[in-house]
Amino acid sequence: VSIRSEVARSYFEARALQGQLDSIEAEVASRRETLELVRTRQARGVANELEVTQATAQFESARAQVPPLRSAFVAAANRISVLLSEPAGPLQDRLVATFDAEHPVPAPPDRIAVGIPADAIRQRPDIRAAERTLMAAVARIGVAEAALYPSLRFTGNGGFSSTTVDRLLDSSSLGSVIGIEVSWPVFTAGRLRSVIRVRDEQAEQALLNWERTVLAAIGEVEDALAAYAATVDERTRLRATVESYREAASLARDRYEAGVDDLQTLLTIDRGLLVSVQRLDQIEGQLASNVVGLYKALGGAWQIDDARAATDASGNAISEESRG
Repeated sequence: VSIRSEVARSYFEARALQGQLDSIEAEVASRRETLELVRTRQARGVANELEVTQATAQFESARAQVPPLRSAFVAAANRISVLLSEPAGPLQDRLVATFDAEHPVPAPPDRIAVGIPADAIRQRPDIRAAERTLMAAVARIGVAEAALYPSLRFTGNGGFSSTTVDRLLDSSSLGSVIGIEVSWPVFTAGRLRSVIRVRDEQAEQALLNWERTVLAAIGEVEDALAAYAATVDERTRLRATVESYREAASLARDRYEAGVDDLQTLLTIDRGLLVSVQRLDQIEGQLASNVVGLYKALGGAWQIDDARAATDASGNAISEESRG
C-alpha cells in the first residue's frame, strides 16, 4: 500500500508539473506578444521606454519560472523510476509522449463513498494486526485459567505373552497395567492465579492498543476526507477565477491596443492570471494526491459511488486511466 501510494503521488506530481510547464509556456508566449505590441506602439510614438521595460521584465519573469519546473518534473519522474526499480531517464520520455494538455492530471471523482467507516478501516494492516494480537491475548487467559482445574490422564501398558497362535486370545496370555492419573495443582494455585492476572493485564494492554490503533486510523481517514473535500471546493473556485481572469486579460489587451487603458492594467491582470493558473495546476495534482492519501488511510481500497464516478466536475466522462 505504501509503495503504490508513493508511486501514484509521484506520478500525479509529475503530471501536475507538466501542466504548470504548459501553462507557463503559454503565458510566456502571451507576454512575448504583449512585449511586441508595446514595442510596436513605441515605434509609433504611442508608448514610452518605461512601458517597454515593464513588458520586458514581465516577459523575462515568466521565462525564469520554466527551468525550476522542468527540474522538478525530472526529479519526480526519476523518483517514479526508483520506486519501480527502473533506470532513470526512459520514463521521462514516456511521460512527455503521453502528456495531455487538456487534462494533465487524471481526474478523480468529485464524490467518493467509503462505506461504513468501521468496516472500511478493518482492512488496514495495523488494525488487523492489533485485532489478532487482542484475540491471542484473550485466548491466553483461557489457557491460564484451564491450568487451575484438575486434569485426568489414563496411563497403562499391555501386550500378549503367548508364543502360539491358538492361545493368543486367552485371558492368561493378555497382560496389562491400566491406571488413572489425576493432576490437581493445589500447591501451585497461587502461581497460576498470578499468571492469570498477568494474562488479564496483557489482554487489557492489547485492548488499549487496539483502541488506540482504531482511533488513529479513524482520525487519518477523517483528515483525508476533509482534505479531499476542501481541495474539490478550492478547485471549483479556482476554475471560476481563471476563467474570469482570462476574460479580463482579453478585454484589457483590446483596450490597451485601442489606447483606452494603460499598460499597467494589462500587466496586472496578466500577473493575476498566471498566479491563478499555476495554483489551479497545483490543486489538480493535490486533489489526486489527496485521493491517494484516502486510499492509504483506508488500507488500500474503497467502494466508489458508481452514480457519481462516471463524470468529473465539468460533466465529462472520466477515462479509464482516470478511473485507475
